[in-house]
Amino acid sequence: MANFLIILLGYSLFLLLVGAVLILSWYAEKLDPDNELPDSILDEFFPERQRHEQDHAETEPSMLPHAA
Repeated sequence: MANFLIILLGYSLFLLLVGAVLILSWYAEKLDPDNELPDSILDEFFPERQRHEQDHAETEPSMLPHAA
């Protein structure tokens, strides 16, 4: 049983390290001013979410007087 727990702990640390490298590489790319990445990593996987938020963006009322 102890061997199984050691293997499970090692594998979970490996997965944690791989996830951290992926996330850090994403944000390192975002720091590059010439990149063309979306604002969020979720927009890379769910592009419809970004369009949906743009469609429902709140607008402020205009300060111009109405034409009579």
